[in-house]
Amino acid sequence: MLLDSGALDSGLFKEIIAQLKERLELTAHEILMPIRLALAGRLGERDLDRVILLLDTAAALPWSVPLKGTRTRIVEFCAALD
Repeated sequence: MLLDSGALDSGLFKEIIAQLKERLELTAHEILMPIRLALAGRLGERDLDRVILLLDTAAALPWSVPLKGTRTRIVEFCAALD
């Protein structure tokens, strides 16, 4: 769902979580923990979700070292699982 969508923002993040809860019959906590790990590289609490929402915005800025957006992070995480 994330790969097929636009930039990740609060509304899209909530929509993805709601769809996953419905499809997988899991709690928000069970869904958010792996997402936090995949996107931020560590488990954390609610504050980490706010950081995740800034990834795509920050990735578009001209940093001296490129920042990876959500799609790149998810693809790399899934590739590591293979």
